[in-house]
Amino acid sequence: MLKDLLLVIFISFAYIFGFLLNQLAKSEFKWFQKRSKQQFGRLRYIIAVLGGFSIGPNPPLFISISVFGILTIYSSLISTNQTKKNALALALKQATVFILAGIIGILF
Repeated sequence: MLKDLLLVIFISFAYIFGFLLNQLAKSEFKWFQKRSKQQFGRLRYIIAVLGGFSIGPNPPLFISISVFGILTIYSSLISTNQTKKNALALALKQATVFILAGIIGILF
C-alpha cells in the first residue's frame, strides 16, 4: 500500500514536469496549439481523475510509465497560453486531484 501511494505521488509530479517542459519549449507548444486548435476546459480534471483511478493497487510498470508520460505531455499542452503563476497553480491543482483519485483507487 505504501509503495502504491509513493507511486501515485511520484506520478503526480508529471504535472510539474509538464509545466517545466512547457517553460523550456514554449514557442513549440504555442505553434502546436495554434495548429491543433485544442481547448481543454474541464477535461483536464476528468483526465486527472481517470489517471488517478487507473493506477489502482499494484499497477503494471507499463501502465505507470504510460500514465506518467501522458500526464507530462498533457500538462505541457494545457499551460501554454497562461502566465507562469496561473500555469503552476493549475498544475498543482490537477496534481492534487490526481493524488486524491489515486488514493481512492488504491483503497477500492
